[in-house]
Amino acid sequence: MFHASARALAVTLVSGSLIAAAPAAADAPAPKRYTINPVSSIGGVKLGMPYAAALAAWGKGSDCQEQDEAAAAAGHPIDRSTMLGDCSWRDESKPGTTGARGRGTILFKDGKVRQIAIFAQQNSKYIPTSKGPLGKFKVKGTKYGLGSPVGSIQKKLKGKGTSSGVGVTKGGKYLNFSSSGGKVSDISLGYSSDR
Repeated sequence: MFHASARALAVTLVSGSLIAAAPAAADAPAPKRYTINPVSSIGGVKLGMPYAAALAAWGKGSDCQEQDEAAAAAGHPIDRSTMLGDCSWRDESKPGTTGARGRGTILFKDGKVRQIAIFAQQNSKYIPTSKGPLGKFKVKGTKYGLGSPVGSIQKKLKGKGTSSGVGVTKGGKYLNFSSSGGKVSDISLGYSSDR
């Protein structure tokens, strides 16, 4: 069973901190592999992975990297081992376009990955698409990812339908595909309960 409350909490935390902390210069994630392993990892970032390893897996350009470098240069390094916070990467490949550009976020708690989420680029009518750097992320062994028909993912992964998309759970973890207009708008991986 998909646990919407855990996801809602994490998305609320991610959304709230994105507004407060995201500087303008973040880049899209650039992992070695754009693979989504169901209930395991997204782009090489795994749940429970340490902060530094997760940032290295998605490459340079996150807002956290910029914050860490600025704080260290000022002589006040940030200790993320005890923090609850998130890091974001944004697709800035087409600034000034209509519709929303894609982004990726990693939520950390006590220096470990708690949730991973990727969000689709949207067209001028705000329908999710598979365009842009985040459109490269695909479920292992399939052609499905952001912008794909949510019904196709439900059939392929045998996921349970939710009010906002499709959810898959296993071993206390969830993988959720939220939808808008029948297309996958965001994909999130996290723990089904608080840890």
